[in-house]
Amino acid sequence: MRNWLKTFIIEHTLPFKQIQFLHPEGKSMPNGICYQRGYYCKVCADNAQKFTIRNNNNENVVLPCNKGCIVVFPSGRNITFTNNKYFHGNFFEGSYIGRDEEKYGVDSMCIYVDDKSTKESIKFAKALASEHGIHHILVKDMVTSQIFRGDF
Repeated sequence: MRNWLKTFIIEHTLPFKQIQFLHPEGKSMPNGICYQRGYYCKVCADNAQKFTIRNNNNENVVLPCNKGCIVVFPSGRNITFTNNKYFHGNFFEGSYIGRDEEKYGVDSMCIYVDDKSTKESIKFAKALASEHGIHHILVKDMVTSQIFRGDF
């Protein structure tokens, strides 16, 4: 109930929608037999697990807490971020094609925002995107492991 309420609040107060199936090519659920749907769900689940936080030496970083979120910007965007409080790098090793053919992948700039609630993290992500003139982003909530798409 608590996670549902948090998702409801986020979806109805900000221009973010939850991505239930993060398919690498942005495809929707097929209308085929169970095997096709099962394979589709497996591909989406594998892709959703490809968020990792790494340091400059390409080593996995163990997070001190499961708060915060990972913000993924579309590929090919050069974003300068100088605040040392947040990790930044390429934390999404999967791929995704969103609305307006925006591509996300291993060359996407990502930022890890910690010590904030889900709603605060998403507000921060929206402010950062609008500051750089970006209209589409992905946000993975580290508390609930849900992935949101922001279109604004």
